[in-house]
Formats: sequence, structure tokens, C-alpha cells
Amino acid sequence: MKFYIGLDVHSKRTTFCIQDAHGQPVATGEFETTAASFRDFVRQYELPEGTVVALEPIHRWLPSPFVSRQLSILGLCPHVPP
Repeated sequence: MKFYIGLDVHSKRTTFCIQDAHGQPVATGEFETTAASFRDFVRQYELPEGTVVALEPIHRWLPSPFVSRQLSILGLCPHVPP
């Protein structure tokens, strides 16, 4: 199954929404903004490699490089809109 994910990343917590290929919500929630929590998130929802993950546009303080790197390591495709 193909999923699309949106993340709202903050320094301590990350909020997520997972939608199916038809745009229907599959799950929403939040987790800690840590490498271990990103791994757990991918495992819990059995996200396939190549899943697109949209991130909020980069803010000065946002840990986007960290988050993008973690998502890439886990086989997902981070996308930050301009």
C-alpha cells in the first residue's frame, strides 16, 4: 500500500498524519523527535521504502537536516516544499 506522510517537526515532539493513496487518513499522532522514535514510527506503521514524507518549510531553528537524514537512512523520501 502506498502512503503519504506529513510531519510537523519541533525540537522535542513531532506530529504526524499518514494518508493512503486516496488521501484518506490512516493514522495521526505524535512522537519524540529522536532517531529511535523515527525508527519506531517507521516500524510501527510498516512504511515501505520510498514513502514520501512532507516536512514543514525550514525554519531557522528546525532540525530539518537531522530529520531529513533520519528519514533517508530509513529508506523514506523527505520532501520540504519551497
